[in-house]
Amino acid sequence: MKSGGTLSIWFFIGISLAVNGAVIFARGIYELVSPPEHQVVLYNLHANVWWGAVLLILGCAFFAGARTRALGTQFLTFFQNIIEGIHYGGTKDDDGRHRREPRILP
Repeated sequence: MKSGGTLSIWFFIGISLAVNGAVIFARGIYELVSPPEHQVVLYNLHANVWWGAVLLILGCAFFAGARTRALGTQFLTFFQNIIEGIHYGGTKDDDGRHRREPRILP
């Protein structure tokens, strides 16, 4: 790594997700090998294995994306497009003629 360089926030988010995912996934595998004496109601779904795997994969994706900065930028652009679509009620190509102008009531 270059000295004086900056690190993206996605780098630290990726590390956090990957570490938490690895811990949850490892605990889920441990519970598969030696089931607990008192099982929770939905134990047969093994949610900790699935959730840990999802977090681990997302963490690795964010970590790798922060290193190349391409994936982090793609995620940011994706979420900005979603927010703009919700906020303005349309797409960027929308000219807004069908919407009413906000007015102050007298």
